[in-house]
Amino acid sequence: PVDVWTTLGQIDNRLADALEILQPFGLQNPEPILAARSVRLAGPARRVGMKHLRFAIADGGARREAVAFHTDETALPQGPMDVAFTLQRNAFSGGAVELNVQAVRPAGVE
Repeated sequence: PVDVWTTLGQIDNRLADALEILQPFGLQNPEPILAARSVRLAGPARRVGMKHLRFAIADGGARREAVAFHTDETALPQGPMDVAFTLQRNAFSGGAVELNVQAVRPAGVE
């Protein structure tokens, strides 16, 4: 289940810092699941390793990098989509905040 619906423009280092204060995550303290509605791919998805995708999504004014583990291109709907994710810092890009995708569905599907 989604804990908070947000926009991509609200995702920044301050939000990531605030969520990190809630750690450690586990059974008694699950990691918050955020989600954004009606986002679109902002370029082609690219395969990373055998079963992972890296891609960018945008919702108008903001664009964010995302990674989806154990999935392939067929999991991404064509057109607008709702994306559920956790936040993580990418150690390979200077600790930039990115989305760790948990689920994707076509926009507007409940």
